Amino acid sequence: MRIVTWNINGVRQLLARPQSELFPDQSPKEPTPQVGARITSTISDVFDALHCQVLCVQETKVGRAQLTRDIALTDTIDSYFSFTQRATSIGAMRMGYSGVATYLNRDVPVLGAEDRLLNGDRAAKLNDQLFLPAIGLPPDLDLEGRSMVLDLDVLVLINLYCPSDRDDPARSAFKLAYHELVLCAVTDLLHRGQEVLLVGDLNVTRDVLDHCDPFAHMTDVPDGEPERVSAFRNQPTRQWMSRLLALGLVDVYRELHPAIPGFTCWNTLTGARASDFGTRIDYVLASPKIMRLVRACDRLPDVLGSDHCPVYVDLDWPAVDTPNAPGAALPLSSRTFPEFRLQQASLHKWLTAKPSRESRRDTNDGADGGCKPPLPLVKRAIQKPAAPKQIKLTQFVARRQGRMAPSGSGLVMELIEKQQVTLQPHDDQFQDDQQQSDQQQQQQQRQIQKQQWEGLLKGRSNPLCRHGEPCKQWTVNKPGPNQGRRFWLCARPVGPKSTTLTEFRCEHFEWDQNATARTGPS
Repeated sequence: MRIVTWNINGVRQLLARPQSELFPDQSPKEPTPQVGARITSTISDVFDALHCQVLCVQETKVGRAQLTRDIALTDTIDSYFSFTQRATSIGAMRMGYSGVATYLNRDVPVLGAEDRLLNGDRAAKLNDQLFLPAIGLPPDLDLEGRSMVLDLDVLVLINLYCPSDRDDPARSAFKLAYHELVLCAVTDLLHRGQEVLLVGDLNVTRDVLDHCDPFAHMTDVPDGEPERVSAFRNQPTRQWMSRLLALGLVDVYRELHPAIPGFTCWNTLTGARASDFGTRIDYVLASPKIMRLVRACDRLPDVLGSDHCPVYVDLDWPAVDTPNAPGAALPLSSRTFPEFRLQQASLHKWLTAKPSRESRRDTNDGADGGCKPPLPLVKRAIQKPAAPKQIKLTQFVARRQGRMAPSGSGLVMELIEKQQVTLQPHDDQFQDDQQQSDQQQQQQQRQIQKQQWEGLLKGRSNPLCRHGEPCKQWTVNKPGPNQGRRFWLCARPVGPKSTTLTEFRCEHFEWDQNATARTGPS
């Protein structure tokens, strides 16, 4: 049994990309795209490429109204979605925010499903925590679609997406409260004797090894190395991670790869994925009994489509005696959604299911008991009167001969009828030559204008970095006095800092002196 966790950063954008972009090492040998067609991947394609039976995804960014059948399920794959009921803003709610989903083959038994962690008992326990009595439990703590809990008989699978704070005090408090909810839920399951497998994006780097630059964002960093490591580990989110592991859960990847960083998330803007300069925030945590079933656990950094990569765990799945009945599905399964269960009736069935009012009237009132032919289904187009044809010159002259025709018109008539006078049309060749000449002049004028604008807008060429390579231009987006201002950096991917020149980005920095480039406040 292979279980995969992956923050996909939007299920619709993921499946809209060709399979060759998501899995470049497994692209079809003989692709046959149709001209003008949009090649898309399917859930079955993802399952086949990842060789998995269960797929836990985070940040689906899709609401119930936006979910379509081709995204939700196939004939052999079920899904369980946790939708966002509250977002940080109206725009985020409309565009899609948070959300998790668990896809699994239909032959995997599912005995229960919950799309949230919070219930009455856990709420009471949380309110007893030391930091919560003063403020109480946030009422919207479990409404952002961040968890899906499935009872798979052998274990309870928790698909989790923890919030990030992004230097926002309000979101930092929300994150800490949500961490306490996760801790409470796992404790509750373990105390009931359940085996737990927790997977997902926890938005926490557990230790120094899990971060490419662990002390970069710390304030008041101590001078000594042990002191800095201690300060790093004492951050509130890492203390929560330590408490979670203290319950008995095992960090499966770190257990099997104690010395490999194993980054799972990178900054795509700086090209950090190419240099593997990132963080490990996607985890597989297992209770001790499940840890004994683990055969392998690793990341898949070559799988693209998101700023995260998938992480998989292979288990020796024991045989179970309670397989899903054919067609059976729990209430939270997407297969039970009415919009996916209803089948559209054919036009023939819809028309023949209930006879029309005219047909019933004709049947009851007919003298011989027969039925008149039904009305045509498609209305005939209203025929407009044909436009009058253009009359001949001889007919026109003849009509006006007795009224307004000038003297000599009879002679014109006779000459036309005797074909002694031929009416010459306009010189078409002259018109074509004139039109072609005008087009050439317009094209030349546009080319001159283009060259003038290019000369006006063209700034100096890209400056060279310390590697002697052209720099890449960036723009300041952070609010402040330099917002909108452009600058130049080395175009190579970011990597570990060094005092010497390396294969990664050098320290070259230069403001763009082009005054017209600035679009932000002065």
